[in-house]
Formats: sequence, C-alpha cells, structure tokens
Amino acid sequence: MIFFVLSGYVLSISQILTTKRNLAITTVARYFRLLIPVFVVTVIAYLFLKMGFFYNVESSTTEEAKSWLGRFYTFSPDIIDALRFAFFDTFFNYDGQHTYNSSLWTMPVEMMGSILIYSYIAIFRVMDKIYWLVAAVLVVYFYNVSPYMFCFMAGYMLAELKIRQRNFTNDITQVLLVLLFIGVIFYDTFNRPATDQGNCLEAVILIFCISYSQPLMHFFSNSFSKYLGRISFSLYLIQIVVICSWSSYLRIHLPAYGFGIYVDATINLISTIAICIGFAHLLTPVDIAAVKYSKIIARKILYIKTGETKPVEIG
Repeated sequence: MIFFVLSGYVLSISQILTTKRNLAITTVARYFRLLIPVFVVTVIAYLFLKMGFFYNVESSTTEEAKSWLGRFYTFSPDIIDALRFAFFDTFFNYDGQHTYNSSLWTMPVEMMGSILIYSYIAIFRVMDKIYWLVAAVLVVYFYNVSPYMFCFMAGYMLAELKIRQRNFTNDITQVLLVLLFIGVIFYDTFNRPATDQGNCLEAVILIFCISYSQPLMHFFSNSFSKYLGRISFSLYLIQIVVICSWSSYLRIHLPAYGFGIYVDATINLISTIAICIGFAHLLTPVDIAAVKYSKIIARKILYIKTGETKPVEIG
C-alpha cells in the first residue's frame, strides 16, 4: 500500500512542478518504464524455470507453504508465453495462478493508478487551479470502492499539501509526527488491519509523517537509505525468483548438515537477503535505463501516430 501512495505522491509532484507538462508522453512512457525491468526479470525467471533452478514446490512440505510458495512455477516454460506475460498479461490480464513473478500483481494497479493521476491532473489541474472538493470526493469514493486507487488519490492530495505547506517548524509537531510514525509501525506489527482500507490509511499516515518530519526525512535521506531507494524496484522484482530458487534449495538441503532449525533459518535468511541485494544492484542499471529510454520510446510512438513534426503537447 505504501508503494501505491508513494507512486501517487511522486507522479503528482513531478507533473505539478514541471514547467512543460506533456501528459501524453508521460502516460505512454509509464508503460515502458515499468515494462523494461519487468521484461528482464521475466526472462531471468523463464531461464531459471527452463534450467530447473526452482525448488519451491519440492520445499513446500506444509499445507501453508503449499497454498503459497508451492503454487508458483508449476507450469512448463514457454518463451512465447513468457513474452506475452511480460508485455501484456502483467499489466492488463494478470493471472496469479500462471505467473512468472508473483510480485507483479501490483502492476495492473500501478498502471491504472498512474492513468488515474495523469487523467486527473490533465482535467482538473489546469492553470494551477486546485479543485479540492473534486479531489476529496474522489478520495472518499475510492476509499469505499477501490482502496488501491484511494492510495493514488491520497498520494496526489499529499503532494498538493506538501507543495503549499513545505514543513512544520514547531518542535512539538515534529515530536508528534515521529511518535505517530512509530505508533503506526508498532500497531501494524502486532495488530495489522484486516481490511484493505485499514492498510491504506496506515500507508497514507506513514507517507504524511515522512513528508513533514525533519528527523524522518533525514533518516530516509542518508546514503544507505538512498541506496536502498535506488535498488528498491529491482529488489522488489527479483525477490520471489531468489526465494523460489536459492532459498527453497537451502530449505531442502541444509537440514542434512545437522546445524539445527534456527541455524538453518539464519543461514537461509542472511544469504537470501545478500543475494537479493546483489541481484538488485546488478539490475539497477536496467531500471535507470528504463527511466531514460521510456520517454524516448514514447516520443517515437506519438510522433508516428500523430504524424506531426513533434509530439503533441497537452496541458
């Protein structure tokens, strides 16, 4: 949920603050920005499946594991199927029972949320006028009908508020924001909301606290946090591939060495985290290239479709 709120927040600020808004290019580019890293990770998953590197089904010995980890990669690898999954199914026809990457369930939501934000800004954010009532009505509507879209609209409203109220300088307010942030984390750890609406509200509160709390902003702006931010999308995409291969392999074979369940779990956890971060680091240039070349591709597509000497400007 935090990912959705943050996406709405970042996408909105980037469009609101730009002096040359081109929502046509931005909307088309969004697809390719997501597609490029998704395609690369899908190819990796296809190759792993083709070479028999996935052990998740074999390692799923409990009913709980079978209902989650044991469901993945039970089909035969097919290159055409993998390409269709990467280019189309991931964004427009995702099937959790037949997926090359279970983390990609968020991509249809991400695409729809991006279109929602870009469409709203194109219609209601003209000449720097803000229609707070319209935004508020949509927030309430989506909260009840589509909590994921609520996250994006809430992210938009947080962006508008941040532009107008840069910071709270009062010391008491700063302390309260940190306490609220810690309180939400603590509450979610021991009593996670049972509904999507509850999880969405928590995500909005967390992003709000980070946006206005100086200590939290400093914490999430240090070099280590920035590094994690750079690799975060790649890390998100590659994690299930590592879990279904390396982690599952260790789950099967480590007990034979007689270390004990706690040592086995520690070795598995530490090595899995290290490999995920290593993979993510190697994939980060792909993510960076996706940001750069997605706009170039979008401009080419719009140029061909419109037949103009330059892309159509909107807004």
